Amino acid sequence: MLEIKYSYKNVLFVFLISLLYSILRYNIVKGVEWIHLPLYVFNKSISLSAVILIALSVYAGRKSADEQYKTRAMRFGWIGFQLIIVHVFMSFALLSEQYYGKFYTSEALNLTGELSLLFGILAFVLLIIYSINAALVRYGVDPFHPGINNAFLRSSAIFLIAAHLFVMGFKGWLDVSAWPGNLLPISLIAFIIILITILMGFIRKNP
Repeated sequence: MLEIKYSYKNVLFVFLISLLYSILRYNIVKGVEWIHLPLYVFNKSISLSAVILIALSVYAGRKSADEQYKTRAMRFGWIGFQLIIVHVFMSFALLSEQYYGKFYTSEALNLTGELSLLFGILAFVLLIIYSINAALVRYGVDPFHPGINNAFLRSSAIFLIAAHLFVMGFKGWLDVSAWPGNLLPISLIAFIIILITILMGFIRKNP
């Protein structure tokens, strides 16, 4: 019970920090109207929280010999996946030229928009398969796709999330002068976290 409380306290802390940063950058510094807090700004904090929790899951999973860390990794990863589901629904609800002008050219999706959505959707599908497989294996049931290694699914999803973030935010990352209050874009923060997670994986394989 103490372990569960500890895990959820960490989740709450991650979410609150992400939400406060999103509010500071967009509502307070950039001047986005507060009417856009419930969906537009909230969605940004949801996506950042999901990335942080997935990264924490990978980190805790590296200590899988310890049952406590193994359980914590599973819990962080599962909550992170649930937040990604929320992010996907919110993003599609907001998907329009008004909110994501850089994705559109003449009212149609441009290359940036299509690639960003493609990588995001593929990552989401792989995470669904990974989550189903992990749950089935945990309860002694044959995995959804028995021929596919679960670690490969997770790694592929993480790479696709990185690609999604890169395509979506790269141009804005280069224009530092346009950053509100010199605050890092949330997509860049998430990309750095994913990059560190990927490098940790390589370090683990090549000690």
